[in-house]
Amino acid sequence: MAAALNWVVRSGAIKRAVAITCVAGLGLVAEFAIPELTRAAWRVHLNWWCCSTLRTNLMSGSLPMGLTYFKRFQMQTPLKYFSAGFPILPTGYRVAPWNSELLEAHIECKYQSFCGEIDASVFPCLGQLEGCDRLMREISTREGFLPNATWLAKYVSQDGTVEPCGTIQSLRATGDHASIQNIGVVPRHRGLGIGSTLLLLALKGFQELGLRYANLEVTAENVDAVRLYQRYGFRTVRTVYKAVEVAYS
Repeated sequence: MAAALNWVVRSGAIKRAVAITCVAGLGLVAEFAIPELTRAAWRVHLNWWCCSTLRTNLMSGSLPMGLTYFKRFQMQTPLKYFSAGFPILPTGYRVAPWNSELLEAHIECKYQSFCGEIDASVFPCLGQLEGCDRLMREISTREGFLPNATWLAKYVSQDGTVEPCGTIQSLRATGDHASIQNIGVVPRHRGLGIGSTLLLLALKGFQELGLRYANLEVTAENVDAVRLYQRYGFRTVRTVYKAVEVAYS
């Protein structure tokens, strides 16, 4: 299934093992040193292999696959001394606590918030309405689901049309730790304090339950989200790398 080739060449005439990585259709992408063959000869051989493999994949209807790694920060903040004022939202914006009747609104909002964003590459389900539906239903039915730390933001226009524009969901983790699952704001409603409001409402909910720590995980490339969390006391406690299989076009 994967068309990425990883070779480790070992030979008595070679003093060091050399890793050669070749992705079908992309050619040689790593340095190597093999005394018996010239670099040009190896390039010809590898390019032949690449083109052959690419042809095979195209004829079978599949694209070459490979792995990419996304850097993610696991962040935490203590709740003992948490105290913060809530931003004043612009006219027309409201927040609503969890209610099962709002499930569909959370699903649609989650999809609109993450579709086309970096996290939809890290977690493909976030880039699909069906995936967001499945994920939201799973979160809301888990034993540790925290309704009082799960909120929906919505915009009510002058003609009375209601548009979900932000969502946050939370779970009790282990012991006195809470975990924020997803926080998303629809792109055209960003920069208005909605993300801050949702985050603070969740933290307040944790505190009311007597929980001592709030945890979350964020993709390092999502700089705006990282800054938001840092602003409210979150600090990185661990860095992890998530492997994701991607297609090379």
